[in-house]
Formats: sequence, structure tokens, C-alpha cells
Amino acid sequence: MKAYRFFNVSANGKITSAMGNQEWRPGKWVAYSGVVSPCQAGLHACRTVFDALQNRQGACLGIVECAGKDIVDC
Repeated sequence: MKAYRFFNVSANGKITSAMGNQEWRPGKWVAYSGVVSPCQAGLHACRTVFDALQNRQGACLGIVECAGKDIVDC
């Protein structure tokens, strides 16, 4: 599933989540083995740009691909 989320970008180009300390790299998958819980570990994404704007804003809006278990929290 494709989804939308905001990222923070530091001066040295490091891309991170607003929640949690997950670092992101374009084109690389992130595996998560913990308990799936809404807004934990910085792994949330929204199905629409509008929802992303209402959720958490950051410096950069990105399109992400999600796979596996998901939880709808709204």
C-alpha cells in the first residue's frame, strides 16, 4: 500500500521520524519486529495527503510503501 507521511531532515541530510528515532533512507525498506501499535516507533503513515496534514507535520512530505500488518487509528 502506498501512503503519505512527514519526515524531518537535519542539516547533514539525515531523514528521521517526528516520533521515535527511526532513520530513513530513500529506496530502503525498514523491518519492524515489535508490537504494532498506533503512533509508536515512528512508523505511522496516512492513506491521504489530507490525513497526513492533520496528523504530524514535518519538514518534508513523502510517499512511502507499507507492507504487513496495519492498524487504522481514526
